Amino acid sequence: YAVTNDSLRNSESDIAFVCTGTYLAAKEAFPLDVLAVPVVNGGVVFNSVIVADKNGPERSFGDLKGKVFAFTDKFSLTGHLYIQARLADLKQTSGFFGGTFFTGSHDNSIKAVAEGFADAACVDSLVYQALLRRGDFYAKQLKILEKSPPFGIPPVVARHGLEADIKAKARMILLTM
Repeated sequence: YAVTNDSLRNSESDIAFVCTGTYLAAKEAFPLDVLAVPVVNGGVVFNSVIVADKNGPERSFGDLKGKVFAFTDKFSLTGHLYIQARLADLKQTSGFFGGTFFTGSHDNSIKAVAEGFADAACVDSLVYQALLRRGDFYAKQLKILEKSPPFGIPPVVARHGLEADIKAKARMILLTM
């Protein structure tokens, strides 16, 4: 995710699909222009879902104390930042999990839990639901322990300074797909 921000900041990329956490981090560091917000399954919101092995003993977030937890990326809202905020609300900023690691993607976090490398993970609900609809072997091995409040779906952005006519054409393409 950081590579995407660097690419936009350095004008190596003109347009990007970014995650919410990446967008928020970028907005603090440099200007971006929002082109569009995707509509998925008729909506513009998604959630972080905490998943665990469907046959495992975990039934709630509290059951994860001392367990191994998989995150996706440090900039991912659904795959990291939400859980950090959740732990801060519980005054558990360190030592709650027995161990943590980053997988690099929501798919990899799902696979890590299904294969037993982690007891639970937080992932993007849209990714998890899409995998279930496709009959993904790993996603079918999991259950949802908790769902976050809704978040706005991440935007499609353009680097600040991209020519106005190119942004207008890109926006039109995105809005009429």
